[in-house]
Amino acid sequence: GQFLEDPSVLTKEKLKSELVANNVTLPAGEQRKDVYVELYLQHLTALKR
Repeated sequence: GQFLEDPSVLTKEKLKSELVANNVTLPAGEQRKDVYVELYLQHLTALKR
């Protein structure tokens, strides 16, 4: 997969589906988009370094 340095360009739905696809546990309930952006950076962007 192509992991982005700046995941904030993605929609919230896209962020969530990318996280789920990579076995990242999403926080319960509906979060602000920046919560998912942060998770993406922690889990996905970090993987490609």
